[in-house]
Amino acid sequence: LADPNFWLDRVHTEDLPRVLRELKRLQEVGEVALEYRFLNAGGSYRWFRLRGRSVLGERGKPQRMAGSLADVSDRKRAEAQTLQEKERAQVTLASIADAVITIDTAGNVEYINPVAERLTGFANEEAHGIPLPTVFRVEDEATGNPVGDPVARAFAEEIAVGSEGNIVLLSRHAGPVAIDFSAAPIRDRAGSVSGVVLVFHDMSRE
Repeated sequence: LADPNFWLDRVHTEDLPRVLRELKRLQEVGEVALEYRFLNAGGSYRWFRLRGRSVLGERGKPQRMAGSLADVSDRKRAEAQTLQEKERAQVTLASIADAVITIDTAGNVEYINPVAERLTGFANEEAHGIPLPTVFRVEDEATGNPVGDPVARAFAEEIAVGSEGNIVLLSRHAGPVAIDFSAAPIRDRAGSVSGVVLVFHDMSRE
């Protein structure tokens, strides 16, 4: 670029330090990949993805850059919307009275709300990413036999699954807690199962 300031002046001020760092890295490593906001001719900022590689001269020093530039504004907007929806969902889950655990397609915990934290004895931060049976250990109260994983069945059959009989949750710190539960698939906008939500309730008083 003969005059780099021509386009650097149009980079969003919040993104400029990162862009400058990556351009310096380009000179050192020889390639760059970054996303940043750029002021277009219409006076609005749009997101672009830059992928570039230095073309070296005879002495091994960068002479110019070859690469591609793609407008990714629609994708960034969709990502921001998805993040907002997820944050709203977590605020809702945190405020309800029942215990809630969301599980990803690998069977690992994504999120547990405060009520589930209290009943299981696991904090959300430590439960995130570990297999559900480690956090949600349940057994038949009469026989002491482990109860089949409801989430695995909800995944396999793509149906809602409810508890049957007297079930106890083996809390990490408080001992057995009588509960009932239900597990249901979470579907994305295309109708595919993207996870499972497990809801359970402390039945001790009942």
